[in-house]
Amino acid sequence: QVVDLAGRIHPAFGKAFLWILLFLYVVLILVPVSMFLRLPRSLKPPGSEDSPEFGPYLDALRKRLASNPNLKGMDLSSRLKVEEGLAVLDRHANEIIRKTAATVFISTAISQSGRLDSFLVLSAQSRMVWRIARLYYQRPTPRDLLHLYANIAGTVFMAGELEDIDIHEQVEPVLSSTLGAMAVTIPGIQLAASILIQSVLTGTANAFLTLRVGLI
Repeated sequence: QVVDLAGRIHPAFGKAFLWILLFLYVVLILVPVSMFLRLPRSLKPPGSEDSPEFGPYLDALRKRLASNPNLKGMDLSSRLKVEEGLAVLDRHANEIIRKTAATVFISTAISQSGRLDSFLVLSAQSRMVWRIARLYYQRPTPRDLLHLYANIAGTVFMAGELEDIDIHEQVEPVLSSTLGAMAVTIPGIQLAASILIQSVLTGTANAFLTLRVGLI
């Protein structure tokens, strides 16, 4: 539609605009793919600490953490120090998860559209997964990604359906007994309280689902 609108000004302008848009689309696809492929492969830990592969795994993990910008200058000479480095990354990851869940709570509580909620949850959780992968500086395997994005897809579906659930009938008796005479004397207070509670419940559910994906 944009190209057609540009073509009404001049056919050459419309054709140029088409190539510009195609170039932007290619860049938007290739940049995140190349950024993901540049991440090193995830390290697979051996089944037991007594395994002969455990020593080389620990050395590879130490080198991986030493190149991590979040642990710059940290001593990683021993296994205890490596565990401390992982604990630092875990704290950063938990902070990312909490902030993403808070963002999802506020945005989906304010939004009154299930379709918009789905888009907000999809974008927030996809960005969260990418940030956590970048934090640990490794590329998840296709199986890990399939597992993660299957959970995101389920959460996105739930976010869209939550807005369609009518909890007004369940909330109204509780509000009537809680507000008492105030609900009768002040017009519209019961409806406003019902909308507020439904928004908070929707945002809370989406936030908990985001926390779940983050922990996975």
